[in-house]
Amino acid sequence: MTIVAVVADLPSTGCVPGATALRLPLGSGQGYLTKEQFFEATGELLEREKTVVCVYPTWQGGRAKHVVNLTRSLLSTERVVAVPSNLPPLALSLMVDLLAHVANHVPPGLVIAMVDRLATMLAAGAWLRSVTKFQHATIPFSFHMRSYLPGAAFVASIAPEPQVSKATSPNAIPWRPPEPVQVIVTPTDGDETWVRGQLSAVMRPTVVRALQPLPVMHEYWGAKQLVEFVAFSTHPNALTNAVRSVRYRPCSWCNELVTSDPCPFCQMSATGATFQPSHTLPDSQRLPTLVTATGNGGRVADAQLESDKR
Repeated sequence: MTIVAVVADLPSTGCVPGATALRLPLGSGQGYLTKEQFFEATGELLEREKTVVCVYPTWQGGRAKHVVNLTRSLLSTERVVAVPSNLPPLALSLMVDLLAHVANHVPPGLVIAMVDRLATMLAAGAWLRSVTKFQHATIPFSFHMRSYLPGAAFVASIAPEPQVSKATSPNAIPWRPPEPVQVIVTPTDGDETWVRGQLSAVMRPTVVRALQPLPVMHEYWGAKQLVEFVAFSTHPNALTNAVRSVRYRPCSWCNELVTSDPCPFCQMSATGATFQPSHTLPDSQRLPTLVTATGNGGRVADAQLESDKR
């Protein structure tokens, strides 16, 4: 079995019942793991499971990748794999839980491939009062100046493509996942009316869930006043279709089913012909369907549901 872990302080959204990635945040203080504790925890996991896929946020620097790779060396194993993601906090927390659900059904090499595939299935971003400290998309100089004006606001969309727009722009949210759509928001002194208005008008969600802010939100967005959001399709076949679209081939060195070169397990490159993954999972392969929690989680959700009824 493949265990999915996220190496960051990202509490679960609770939107994927029965599937939750492990949280292994590195750092100091209560609830965080030292490097030595991470080694010990990973070693215990490997005693019970076959593979540990450790997803880490690229925007927190290289410490997580270093510790995971050091763990591979100390444990003399190829079964611990570090996988990067540039998704913002809320979207990353949701994605790793979706990945944990997928991991119950497909080989570990395809689980790793689904990190990037799932990122293209989400619409993720935030309403921001200021973009002066935001570093994850190209920002026009005029937007930096506008951040100092009263009443200024922006929308930064990160997935599927990064862009920053004025909050009043009709194209501030450039993409909507296929129906039906669920939206998760984490308001942090931001404009909740924007959620009930512009965001809901574009996404046309069946439900909006409002959750508590994640601990690393301010670190990523660089703003005190914000509303982070992620929207995703809750169609039962959304994950099935995504997994079936992944093409793979056996690694010519370790024979693990992989979708990229070099191999994420043995880290060797393909021998012979150019690496060309062409296999897909057989029709008989049981694949994950998507079942999500639908209860609302806060005042934004309640307001949206009431608005829908009106």
